[in-house]
Amino acid sequence: SSSSSYETIVRKAIQAIEEGKFEKVVPSRCKTISLPEDFDVFKVFHVLCERYAHAMVSVVSIPGQGIWMGAT
Repeated sequence: SSSSSYETIVRKAIQAIEEGKFEKVVPSRCKTISLPEDFDVFKVFHVLCERYAHAMVSVVSIPGQGIWMGAT
């Protein structure tokens, strides 16, 4: 399952830190969704900024590849 594979990634990250390979690791998960034609990236970005005022909110867009949006 998605949850168990994520947990495996976290376990491996912890092991790599303990072995001194990394100081910090930030595992993440992806969720692919279909968006309506009228989806407004800028509007959603502003909503995320307001909703998560103390988070780092980001948008990355690569033409032909997709848009990544997150808050952490």
